[in-house]
Amino acid sequence: MEPKFYTYTGDYRGYLRKDRIGPYTDSERAFYDSATEALDQAEALSVVEEPSQTFFRGMTASSFTSKVIADRAYADKAYSSTTYDLTTALSPLFNSPDADGFRTVMVLTKQAGESLLYINDVQREFLLPRGSAFNVTDIEEVLNLTVSSNFPLFFAPDSADNLTAVFEKVRFLYLEPVEARVVVAGGSWTCASKPGGVVAAITGWASWSAVIVMAVLAAVAVIFIGMTIVMCRMTKPAESSTSGGGGDYHKIAV
Repeated sequence: MEPKFYTYTGDYRGYLRKDRIGPYTDSERAFYDSATEALDQAEALSVVEEPSQTFFRGMTASSFTSKVIADRAYADKAYSSTTYDLTTALSPLFNSPDADGFRTVMVLTKQAGESLLYINDVQREFLLPRGSAFNVTDIEEVLNLTVSSNFPLFFAPDSADNLTAVFEKVRFLYLEPVEARVVVAGGSWTCASKPGGVVAAITGWASWSAVIVMAVLAAVAVIFIGMTIVMCRMTKPAESSTSGGGGDYHKIAV
């Protein structure tokens, strides 16, 4: 079995996103297909227990970001990575500024009973089921964003305790039914841990690449593990008048 199967998942995601069409060897196809079958089974057995949970996904390619915004839609034939830690999605590892200087983050809500596979403690990572598709129904731009939590954040530069992080120019793409585009001069996300958020088939692995091996094991013998989930809520300034150019908070019809 080729070592890259365990160290780089981009080829595997590409395999799924290209509908398994391409110059793949027999060993690659066999491994990717078996991993996909196992991951699908693990996803089905790992479900959200809380009524509502918020997750984030960073975006690194400005051309792709522009397409998602223009189409008002996002879909992935592979397993999309998300995180409950907003600073993970804003870190340079998983995000880069667009031409206008904004870092774009997708925000999605998962409901009780929906599938979501927890795979990574370090990056607080969850995998969406392959083939997930969403409509972008709200766009919010925050000029000065403060993220605070009661747990150490993944990316908190210039923070003494890693419990607070400040970012400039963040664009949120909300993947839930709303009807407005919002520009906010200031705001904050507050995250608090809450027990028993997810029943997970797999937990405790520090890298995405380990999930393929763990998924195969999970397909054979699944252990449900109660774990801590984090609730994140956005706090915004009071809405101001949109006339006369005054105020910090503006709501613009799309």
